Amino acid sequence: MDTLSFLGSMTELILGFAIADILGSILGAISNLLSLPAAWDAADRKAKFNGFCNGFWNAMQDMADTFKNDALDSLIKVTVTPADDKVPGSPYIVVWLWSSLRAGELSGNG
Repeated sequence: MDTLSFLGSMTELILGFAIADILGSILGAISNLLSLPAAWDAADRKAKFNGFCNGFWNAMQDMADTFKNDALDSLIKVTVTPADDKVPGSPYIVVWLWSSLRAGELSGNG
């Protein structure tokens, strides 16, 4: 009777671990799928904010250009190196982020 009881307990223990492992994997996959829209939304908000700031700075520069004096430009030399335009990832994501950036830029120019 003790051997049969032991085998039953071990079988129950092994099945319990297997079920917990399977359920844990399923819950992990569901959690990852549910968190993707939140990550996309955060990237969209960030791109819109960056576009808003870019549009604001461009609008300020446009206003300042009317008061530009070419005699002052010879006093200070400023060089700006362009940022690296390489963006890793899918071209669809780059287009999506670019459209969000452009939408924010248009609202920043407003």
